[in-house]
Amino acid sequence: MLREATDAGEAWLAEYLSEEEHRRGARVVDGYLLVALPTAATEDCASLVRAIELSTQVCRKHVIWPDEAGDWRRFDQVTVLGLPAGVTSASGEPAWPSLTGQAAALWSSIQRLGPVRAAVTEEGRP
Repeated sequence: MLREATDAGEAWLAEYLSEEEHRRGARVVDGYLLVALPTAATEDCASLVRAIELSTQVCRKHVIWPDEAGDWRRFDQVTVLGLPAGVTSASGEPAWPSLTGQAAALWSSIQRLGPVRAAVTEEGRP
């Protein structure tokens, strides 16, 4: 059941992130999938929890659960929740760097061909 729930969450999040990237004009949108179990994970599913959290498909994933007292365990391991509040003097959206020469050509290739085909093409260049 844990694997199926995670797969369903990944599928939903992948579609959502893809739509957001398209809406924002090909920007990469990062996502986190937080899987909250109703009870503590058993020893039998410890390897599955680890496999889920180590998987790099779609997004980062964390599995949390309450202890006997009802306090959430492993919550501090959720990367995005463990970060301190950001302090910045910048306003609005961050600006993308200006690319020139080889960097601009590579970025164009990545957007046109996708990262894998662009990397293969780049690897073949003298």
